[in-house]
Amino acid sequence: MGEGHPFRGDRFANAVKFFGEHGLLDLPNVELVAPSPASRTDLLRVHDEGYVDLIFRLAEEGKPYDFETPVSQSILEAALFIAGGTLEAGKNVYSGKFSRAISLGGGYHHAGRNYGGGFCIFNDIAVLIEFLREKYSVKRFLVLDH
Repeated sequence: MGEGHPFRGDRFANAVKFFGEHGLLDLPNVELVAPSPASRTDLLRVHDEGYVDLIFRLAEEGKPYDFETPVSQSILEAALFIAGGTLEAGKNVYSGKFSRAISLGGGYHHAGRNYGGGFCIFNDIAVLIEFLREKYSVKRFLVLDH
């Protein structure tokens, strides 16, 4: 994706670099946490198995899902780490380890149970919500999309 595109692969590294250059990572109570990728189990709480299999197959073949949702091995890997990062952020807040957290790459809410769209192949927000429902019986959520 070209320069200026919002989904360029270097945007996360650039954000971390920006935070470091401006001293944000040196502030008290600020910790940069490297997430693990979301697991297949995490994804299947939200997405149909056939859809998840399709995305993995498209990534292997290097084919897009549709005209606005490219899929490749690197995009799949990023999507898994983004969903894992949102999950990690939520777990850390729910457990009390942190009072608040930011999932730097998160917010891919256009993906539904059996479809992707708007550059979203997995819905990281729903992955977190369904995890919290299953593991901790959380019943109410507020998602703000600005």
